[in-house]
Amino acid sequence: MPSPTYICPPCRRLLLTPSTATTPRLLHKRFSHTHLPAPTSPPLQFGLVNLSLPLSPTTIRPQPRTLLSLHGPDATKFLQAVTTIDIPPLTTTTPASAYSGFLNAQGRLLWEGFVYNVNGSKAWRERVGGVSVGAGGVGGARGKWGVDDPCWFVETSGEGAEGLKRWLGRYVLRSKVTITPVPTVGEAGEGGWDIWAAWGGTPAEGSLGGVENIESTPTANDNRAPGLFTRYLLPTRLPADIPEGGDRKATLSDYNLRRYLHGIAESPPELTPPERSLPHEYNLDLYPPPHGLSFRKGCYVGQELTVRTQHRGVVRKRVIPVQLSPGPAIPPTYGGVVYDPTVQLDIPPPGEAEIVSCHSQVHEGGVGRVRSAGRFIAGVGNVGIALVRLESVFGQGWEGDVGTREGGRWGGEGFKVVWEEGMGGGEGGEVEGGVRRREVDVRAWMPGWHFRDAAGERGR
Repeated sequence: MPSPTYICPPCRRLLLTPSTATTPRLLHKRFSHTHLPAPTSPPLQFGLVNLSLPLSPTTIRPQPRTLLSLHGPDATKFLQAVTTIDIPPLTTTTPASAYSGFLNAQGRLLWEGFVYNVNGSKAWRERVGGVSVGAGGVGGARGKWGVDDPCWFVETSGEGAEGLKRWLGRYVLRSKVTITPVPTVGEAGEGGWDIWAAWGGTPAEGSLGGVENIESTPTANDNRAPGLFTRYLLPTRLPADIPEGGDRKATLSDYNLRRYLHGIAESPPELTPPERSLPHEYNLDLYPPPHGLSFRKGCYVGQELTVRTQHRGVVRKRVIPVQLSPGPAIPPTYGGVVYDPTVQLDIPPPGEAEIVSCHSQVHEGGVGRVRSAGRFIAGVGNVGIALVRLESVFGQGWEGDVGTREGGRWGGEGFKVVWEEGMGGGEGGEVEGGVRRREVDVRAWMPGWHFRDAAGERGR
């Protein structure tokens, strides 16, 4: 059975508008979407997954996560001017890293990812030697920059790496820095670096692609949520099994499930709508230093609106976890959303579904459209993440609820995720015979660290 075809909303409206003319020309490009199979067991207490492996041996889609190299005498100064974090504190003699965002001039979030200082990595220095990854690649021509010149790896989504590379190249000008993709296991065999994510404990020696001494490699304490992941950048070896403990293995679905349970989105498919979301809406202001947003550094791209949003203290939408259910009653559970592998639900395409209230009488433009309470972003099974309007879901004055900081808080009842699905579908995914409305009940959960404490501080 062919994978379903996604048609963006403007093009769908053109296709469905009655007209005596021929089928209208599509404004935007079609692309196929696929859903990873949901895990068949409860969330894994321990997991280890290689995020640089392709989704399947035959897929043409990029890896889930990939790396860019910024290498040269001006690499540190250049990166300081285009990221939302403070780079100089990471220039240590040991591997250092932090989670950052990349904004456009209007302060909208374009990409996100981890920034690694690899100069302090013994593994990087031994592997590169006198050849720069950022100027010719491992095994290629001798690089312009050496191992003593600043070198940074930027980890981002495989689907957004090329766009991020072009965007960074726009600001290079006369800076002495070279930006190149870093080969991974799917591209260069033994010539690149892979991104591993672990949770629930320290991986056993030799389990990470055969690497024995993981202390000498770049690492990141991924604490976007408490105890979320530990990330490792490891020299690519032969593809290895990914042990989870016992006879089970962690998969990309397990990795995504853990993110969704904590309300963590990754770019670019989950940054929706594109080029319109503020970094505060994706909780970058709540992450502990040095991650997220720095308000002590100098100018960077998109700083003005970001600082203004921070000091005004008005954030109307945020990305948080949501619980999905086939029925109208979603009983709240203590401690947040819970994954149930026995619940089978159809999940809408990323960014295609709205969250609406069953009781809302607010209409937009007088055309009978119920006002959206948010946008469903992505999900696995009966859990997901959504960008919700906080007052619509939690009510007015929710920020003053100090008592929920330790335990968190459930949003109101009576909300649904609704989307339209094409019926018929001919060759190439043409919509024939109209659409049908799909819906599933949803309830939002606000983790405790989103609320202010007694001192008025939010975050961790």
